[in-house]
Order: sequence, then C-alpha cells, then structure tokens
Amino acid sequence: MPYAVFLDLDGTLLSWKKPKFSDDTLKILTKAQANGHKIFLNTARPLSNIPVDDFRGFRFDGYLCGCAYINVGGKVLMADGLSADQSQPIAAHFYNRDIPVLLEGEYAVYALWDKNPNPKFIPLDDMGEIFKVCELEPITKISILADIPEEDIAFVRQFGNPLVHQQHHYTEIVPPGHDKAYVMKAVVDYLELDPKKVIAIGDSENDLAMLDAAEIPVVMGNAADTVKKHGKHVTLSVDEDGVAAFLERFLEI
Repeated sequence: MPYAVFLDLDGTLLSWKKPKFSDDTLKILTKAQANGHKIFLNTARPLSNIPVDDFRGFRFDGYLCGCAYINVGGKVLMADGLSADQSQPIAAHFYNRDIPVLLEGEYAVYALWDKNPNPKFIPLDDMGEIFKVCELEPITKISILADIPEEDIAFVRQFGNPLVHQQHHYTEIVPPGHDKAYVMKAVVDYLELDPKKVIAIGDSENDLAMLDAAEIPVVMGNAADTVKKHGKHVTLSVDEDGVAAFLERFLEI
C-alpha cells in the first residue's frame, strides 16, 4: 500500500549549506513516486516564495503553502488568507514600532522595513501602499522577525483570533484554525488517502501539529530536543540528507 509523505522545506529538505536538492534527495523522492507513493510539500512559506528551481526538476504531488494554500495536481483546493480587516491593523501595529514585518502573499512577499533580507521581496515603506497590498492581494501569512510579548499576541488575536506560532526570534500569524495539520488533513480527505499510511517529516516548532497528526511522525536530526519528543523516528540532519536516508530505509526503495 502506497504511503503519503508530507515534507517540511526549510531545515528538512533545504538548509544554508544545502540550498538545492542533493543527488540523494532527488533520487529517493523520484524513486518513491515511481513506486506509487505520494510526495507533498508542506511548508510555512507562501506560494510566492517556493524555490522551484532548487528542486532540480522534481515535482511534488501537491504543494501546501503557508498553512492556508493547497494545490494538488494543478488544482487549487484551498486559498485562504487573512482579510484586510485583519492584516491592515496588525501590519500597522508592528510597522509603526519599527519591528520587521513580512506580508507573505500568493503573488509576492513584501518587506515592511529598510533592511530587506531578500532581493526577491518587494519593499514597502508607505502606509498607504501597505494598506493597498492588504486590501488587494490575498495575504497568506504575516511574519514578524522578532519575538513578541504576550501583550502583542493579545493585540493580534483581537482581529478574528488568528493563530500565532512563535519560534526563536520569529513569529508567524496565520488565518484562524490553520496550521500544517489542517492542510495535511484536507489533502488526505480529498484524495481519500489511508490515514495510517501518512508520514510527516519536519524539524521545527511549526511542524509540531503536522507531526502530532501523522501516523508516522519523523523528526530531523538537526531539530531541537523539544521537537524530537514528537517523533516516532529521528533521522539524520538535513545536511546529511536525513529525508532520503529515512525514506530509502522505511519505504525499502
């Protein structure tokens, strides 16, 4: 019986040392698909920031992006986002305090501060432009490149109670009820996959919901110990091709 494999991207498939799929990763994922297994990308990145060139020609069976967007076989199953009533006041709150903000949309990622970390991100330094983007483009996620205190989390939750995922010096704000488990379950239900044949592989705090919801949770060797507690299996690190190592052994390919 084929398995459905849901893979995180950053820290799981790619890293600073390994910015593209390695030969082993490409070979094992390709062999897994050829053997009938389904391979899905389940990343916190929005659709607009998926580095397709880094996949070296590999095509996933589905793309789950930003906890709110799903594309399976070229068909969009979900395209949720934060409304303008949510994204505008949240963006303004942090922008006016000079706290780095990213508006992550389906079409582009917008950097709301002077030190743009990525030349592909579009800089915005005018509140009118910021509000226009929030009004006209589906914003999948707002990222705050800082730890935020409880009073800021309470402020954010005033606007429709979006989910707030905190990691080290990084905070993600996504539509209410949305996380990596939510979109994974939507794909499993849509394709009528066997829940007992679901593998999830990740490395960070925003993967915990996905790991806890999967029958076979696998944690990368580079993950923190608090994350490793959520795995039935721990594989090698991302720089040691941990995904390829686990799948080759577990799927016997």
